[in-house]
Amino acid sequence: MSRDGRVTNGDGRPVKSRQADSGGGRHWFRVRRPDGQAAGVELVIAVPGYRYDITRHATQEEADAAAREMYEAYRADMETRKQQEAATQ
Repeated sequence: MSRDGRVTNGDGRPVKSRQADSGGGRHWFRVRRPDGQAAGVELVIAVPGYRYDITRHATQEEADAAAREMYEAYRADMETRKQQEAATQ
């Protein structure tokens, strides 16, 4: 097991990656330690049909905050699309 504590699970144990605390979004957001990098974490975003990306953050807490923001933006976009579709019917 790694002693690198940049990414930890719910009980504080170091892990290579974990699901981000996005406030929803199932398994669309993961926080991981980037290979070959001594500092920082990556947020892997995989929202089917919407966005696929990897963003860099200083800490896992910053990555979690970014995941929450992205999930809220996704929800707002989906609500707007739903309203637009309803208006055209």
